[in-house]
Amino acid sequence: MPAKKIIFDTDLGVDDAMALLFLHYSPRVDLLGICTGAGNAPVELTTRNCCYMKDRFEIAANVYRGAGAGLNGCNPLPPPTMIHGEDGLGDIDIPHCGSAPANVSAADYLVEEIMRQPGEITIVSVGRLTNLALAIERAPAIAGLVKEIVVMGGVIGRNGHIGNVSPVAEANIFGDPEAADKIFRSECPVTMVGLDVTHEIVMDEVYFERLKKTCGEAGKFIYQISRIYTAFHREWANLEGCYVHDSTAAIYAIAPELFTVEHGSLRVVTEGIAAGQTIFSPGQTNWFAQGWQRPDQQGLPLKQVCVGVNVPAVLEQYYQTLHAAAGCS
Repeated sequence: MPAKKIIFDTDLGVDDAMALLFLHYSPRVDLLGICTGAGNAPVELTTRNCCYMKDRFEIAANVYRGAGAGLNGCNPLPPPTMIHGEDGLGDIDIPHCGSAPANVSAADYLVEEIMRQPGEITIVSVGRLTNLALAIERAPAIAGLVKEIVVMGGVIGRNGHIGNVSPVAEANIFGDPEAADKIFRSECPVTMVGLDVTHEIVMDEVYFERLKKTCGEAGKFIYQISRIYTAFHREWANLEGCYVHDSTAAIYAIAPELFTVEHGSLRVVTEGIAAGQTIFSPGQTNWFAQGWQRPDQQGLPLKQVCVGVNVPAVLEQYYQTLHAAAGCS
């Protein structure tokens, strides 16, 4: 089976870095490019972090700097330094890196790559959807040319899960609800991998120790950057370990059989106390209410939402990918 061509769109923090290493080392992935944005840290830092990882782990894909704010020009929350550290990577000592981002914006790169390889590109987006929304504004035709967009974001209340920045909103969607709503209303094939499944998956200290001891340089790096991340989860969620958000989306991109999905339409609340809420309408219901129809009076395009996950298989997939890359038996 040929490797899947993937562009990684990220606000690179701790869990993003873990997902990037999975995509880099998976033999089932052809990692074409890395797009950056603001979120877990300002875009200057997330871009620097991606360039650092490109150098340290010899990642061939180029880095493309993206949006520093949402479509409305705002950042609704300050960077979550208590989760990802001041540097966005767990406050490790990051040396100067030789790599620099390419001289093309993330949105322009997305347009160029999707137009160059129509029907072949999967985008794994684990941050805000601003870069993608900007790309579609510049070239609306790409909505029908991208193979799939895997979105880590949102929550629809399945498995008892709620939001993580408000009772109804997940952080990536809340960070730019206008962009998310634009993508969900578009013709793009979208699969939402939200808190409904990512809060089912926990990497505990035993798991991190196993990575550190048996997965080479990558495993040691993940252990190092995860210290502040797991400390936050211990204090905030009384959790021994951490939720696995971005790597879950990365794994879905190559192993969708590990997930249960439902089809329906998605909208995002863009203002007020419910800003960032993802609203899911199962099936092809043609609602009468304004906002749930297209101008042709047809229902909104169907999307996929992950509602169930094989937790042991996802954790094993991640471990085995890094373990094999380390050349361990």
